[in-house]
Amino acid sequence: MVTIRDRKEKRMGQLRAEIERHARLYYREGRSEISDFEYDMLLRELEAVELDLGIQDSASPSKKVGDDRIEAFQNYPHSEPMLSLDNAYNQGEIQAFHERLVRLFNTEKLNYIIEPKIDGVAVSLTYEQGHFVRGLTRGNGREGDDVTHNLRTIEGLPLVLKTQPIPEIIEIRGEVYINESDFKTINQTALTSGEKAYKNPRNLASGSIKLLDATETRKRKLRIVLYGIGFCNPANFFTWQEDIHYQIRDWGLPAQAVVLKAETCDELWMRIREMDALRKSLPFATDGAVIKLNTIALQREAGNTAKSPRTMVAYKFASEQAQTVLRDITLQVGRTGVITPVAELEPVDIARTTVSRATLHNNDEIRRKDIRIGDTVIVEKAGEIIPAVIEVVIEKRPPHTQPFDILTRINGKCPACGQPVIQAEGEVAIRCLNLNCPPQLSRKLEFIAGRKALDIENLGTQVAESLTERSLVKDTLDIFAISLDTLATLNLGTDDDPRTFGEKNATKLIKAVERARTLPLSRWIYGLGIPNVGETTAKELSRLHRSFAELKSSTILRNICQKNDCEVAIKASTDKAEKESLKEKKQSIETKLQDYGISPEVGKVTSATVVEFFDSVIGIQLLTRLSELGINPQSDNYNPLPSTDKDVSNTLPLFGKTFVITGTLPNFSRDDAKTLIEKAGGKVSGSVSKQTHYLLAGDAAGSKLTKAVELGITIIDEDELNSLIGEES
Repeated sequence: MVTIRDRKEKRMGQLRAEIERHARLYYREGRSEISDFEYDMLLRELEAVELDLGIQDSASPSKKVGDDRIEAFQNYPHSEPMLSLDNAYNQGEIQAFHERLVRLFNTEKLNYIIEPKIDGVAVSLTYEQGHFVRGLTRGNGREGDDVTHNLRTIEGLPLVLKTQPIPEIIEIRGEVYINESDFKTINQTALTSGEKAYKNPRNLASGSIKLLDATETRKRKLRIVLYGIGFCNPANFFTWQEDIHYQIRDWGLPAQAVVLKAETCDELWMRIREMDALRKSLPFATDGAVIKLNTIALQREAGNTAKSPRTMVAYKFASEQAQTVLRDITLQVGRTGVITPVAELEPVDIARTTVSRATLHNNDEIRRKDIRIGDTVIVEKAGEIIPAVIEVVIEKRPPHTQPFDILTRINGKCPACGQPVIQAEGEVAIRCLNLNCPPQLSRKLEFIAGRKALDIENLGTQVAESLTERSLVKDTLDIFAISLDTLATLNLGTDDDPRTFGEKNATKLIKAVERARTLPLSRWIYGLGIPNVGETTAKELSRLHRSFAELKSSTILRNICQKNDCEVAIKASTDKAEKESLKEKKQSIETKLQDYGISPEVGKVTSATVVEFFDSVIGIQLLTRLSELGINPQSDNYNPLPSTDKDVSNTLPLFGKTFVITGTLPNFSRDDAKTLIEKAGGKVSGSVSKQTHYLLAGDAAGSKLTKAVELGITIIDEDELNSLIGEES
């Protein structure tokens, strides 16, 4: 019998999964499918369900700050946690915030300051003795990604503070953004070069701050506003929050242009409304007003919750909305085959822009809101981001409208290629199964041309789309057979408004394609976009295999799969003799594998995925086509040393050893250290596990150091690494 508690626990699980997904999209991928308000409502519902069930779980998204860290960057700890702010959406919630502080401090009158809430990317800058030494993203609140090299490119951000007094060490918090005029210029340049336009300034800023190449970041014209502090030595350097703004400006740092003050709740509300009127004159996008208690001593006394300071709140301005007619619902196919519904609207002005399209998220959302073609709908542009259809104006619904369902509309077939689609059990997404579906193909072409894969210059989004839409490329490898004339005359526009790619751009692309033919096996493996195969995994696969031919017939991967099959069968078996036989078989396989020193990145899931890919029709066709094109990528790090080859002396000093790198090293960047280890025969993993041999730790090592200590892993510094390699430090 299903109880009420069962239903609540099920809903809690659904909410946690949905919130984690949206947090990943926003913080790590720089994109949003729902508005901030919708996200906060999901969080509030989760908090209510957890409270009702009496559940206190520190791992729940209701208790955590979002996490923007990605594997390509070195993590570094914040000296003081970098928290997020609670949100308020109406006057009643501002009143409740004020009354909580009145009760806490037993006073009717409090001193507040009110700042614009910038819609950008939160960062923390550390200055030591007045010199800029490090810049981090918020990360998970405890540690963030080190983006110092990109922050140094921001014009107007001094690397040395100008005037005294200056604390010995200070973390200064702020927001990175791109202004509206620069955003438009960047988009125009992208379109001219055949790239796809960026959706909004916040997403572009988020992606730009995480670029590995600082010269590319510089082109994005990032800007910054600083408005708060984290750690400060001496701790009593500031008395008032407003002093922070004055001091930031005196130091020559970009500061808030507008800071208002209030003492009572009525004054607070008046200042919030003033800020709403002022924000359109500011150079950056804003989506609210931040209210902070002005007295820093009281801030410290009140302390923080798990996620937020108790003395600060962000009031979110009402989303700009308008009514319009839903003309049609079109369906788009993404790189992974997911079919997404888009509302085609009667054009309407919202937030200084003309909106003619809006997201409908997925089939479940359309059903829940009962959205139908022909309806009058309320469209919202929240936080100046992606327009969304919020609700239907039922009283304006015309007669004879019909409920909309994606599967019914497409009759079970992909709208782009006509091949079958599926909706897996428990999934919201509806997917096209055809890997060569044109929209999927254009995204795959763009992916294989990416910097971490084959690095094919000038093959961006718009070029990829034009090539696939015009059937000039029907498979990603077709790019290796395309002619200069075909590319030079490629129309990136429409038949009515043609825009030619040009000979100069085409020549660059052809040269990059020729160079890609000679790139090592690991870059090709990564570029194929095989599920579960990232950059590190591709490196490990190329260490174990010399070519695609070896990878296809890999006994190593098949042995890993067989070992997993044995483990599953052992658990399922009830026959003692059968169990013993399976255990012997598993032990035999483990013996075969043990000399390879296989990294944890190549486990049972990855092995099964790779074997399945190369055994599939698509995989077989790919290898055949590579052969026809005369492309045969070779491993540049092949070093398996199976037991049968032990008599073949391998003199590389770090052979078979797995390293993890954490903290800041005195003489090496993370990439330099990784290259050094790999050249000496070692492997570098992104996470600490029982298979890790050494943790290379620099200054201010974070959670990886803690885990390494717990697991008893050998911890070394830069000098000890040089000793292992046999070089003088």
